[in-house]
Amino acid sequence: MSLSKVGGCSHSHFLRPFCSQQTSSEKIQKVFLFALGAVIVWIYFRPNAKSFTPRTSELPSEAVAKKPIDKASTFFRPKSTPLQPVPSSSTLSTPFLKSADEIDQLPQKLGVSLDIIQRRAKPASLKGGDTFKGFLDQNDSLLAVIKKDWEQVEKEKITHAQVADHIHNILEAARKTQGVAVSYDMEKSDGVPSDVIPKFSVVFFTKSEQETDTNIFRPEDARREEGSSTEEAIICNTAVPCKYIRWTPVRESYIRLYGFYSLGMELEIILGILKGKPVSFN
Repeated sequence: MSLSKVGGCSHSHFLRPFCSQQTSSEKIQKVFLFALGAVIVWIYFRPNAKSFTPRTSELPSEAVAKKPIDKASTFFRPKSTPLQPVPSSSTLSTPFLKSADEIDQLPQKLGVSLDIIQRRAKPASLKGGDTFKGFLDQNDSLLAVIKKDWEQVEKEKITHAQVADHIHNILEAARKTQGVAVSYDMEKSDGVPSDVIPKFSVVFFTKSEQETDTNIFRPEDARREEGSSTEEAIICNTAVPCKYIRWTPVRESYIRLYGFYSLGMELEIILGILKGKPVSFN
């Protein structure tokens, strides 16, 4: 059928969609096409269609909590000057535990029942769980996890304070240079070419109230909100795909105070991301 003669007309109904001589089927087709075009235009040009950029917890939580993380936009071209680790404590002890031998005494030191701490650490879907995802897997024992973490840290010849400081250094640099990758070498190797120093991208955001991180070690009569935080950061190493650190102030405090590496900040994941170096083809 020729577009120049449709329904007895000397013109195309595709080019003149409002012609009175159109058939019913032609009208339906035109309505459908116009509706489809309107939807496409709305998708591409709607006011709220903005690309996601790193932000700090200073922004209103309503504007951040529901914002999805666009993985593609979190990897930035490195432009920063390599940082050097700050001096940390050289001892494995923490403010509450002088050695691994005292781990079993932690509940007594805090004056909180182990059962209560254990329940708080589980996901909110389980009875007594404090947070949405929890700090422990369902079948994990808190003290057993802490003991294993201490053994692994000792094997790595590093301290809990140093692990926390490395993460803190990266976060502080990321807050100052938003949108720029952070170059950081935790091993402080001399003579290492800049192109093989690990590069980190960080995205800050505020979690919803339901996902608030709580202090599971708080006193038994303390409210859930005491010591809690909604701030979170995703830390990625551009050389380590598909893995990331889910940092929160509460989870960092667990490392510093008790040597406890909770879900999202497991020691194995932290060290793997901190040590991952880009491949050099020189």
